Amino acid sequence: MRAPPVDLPFTPNTIDPALSGLWRTARGVQIEITADGTLFALQDALPFTLSVDGQTLTFPTTAPLWQFTRLSGSSGLPGLWERFETDDSGTWREEWHFRSDGSYTFHWSLNGQFDSEGIGTYVSNGTTLSTRERRAMITTGPDDAIILSVYFGALLQGTYSVAPDGQSWTLTTAQETFSYTRLSPLYPGTAPA
Repeated sequence: MRAPPVDLPFTPNTIDPALSGLWRTARGVQIEITADGTLFALQDALPFTLSVDGQTLTFPTTAPLWQFTRLSGSSGLPGLWERFETDDSGTWREEWHFRSDGSYTFHWSLNGQFDSEGIGTYVSNGTTLSTRERRAMITTGPDDAIILSVYFGALLQGTYSVAPDGQSWTLTTAQETFSYTRLSPLYPGTAPA
């Protein structure tokens, strides 16, 4: 069932300051919500190895194993990488372009057709990789209304509530309820009244 459209009488980028900060979902995923309403998904440091010739990038702790083949670039992590994986949906092609300035883009296709793409920043020490992926813009409005404009995904509409102590919040859509627990201290101006 699709949620009814919500007409929110406020400008984009209006966000409840109580939502700003670092959060962990019930599934253990970390997110960051900035003061302008940008939502980032954060990936903890993931170990990786590069083959001696620099042509294969492997993430040994993943299941199934993530193993990428270099398409461009000469050495180290910067360059264009791809991997394939087959599941019940078909054959996925995953392509990542790590740039030397710490930014990256990725593209997914399924059975040769575009599926999704994204952008973010990364930090690597040569043996681990952490990412900060831009996922959505959040807008809040009257009556606890919330809209998540997901990049290359479905628009999420619903309501939200922040705990009186500001240490958790919930997002309720027509399909599901999501819970978040604060990881960072309260940002200035977000202390409960």
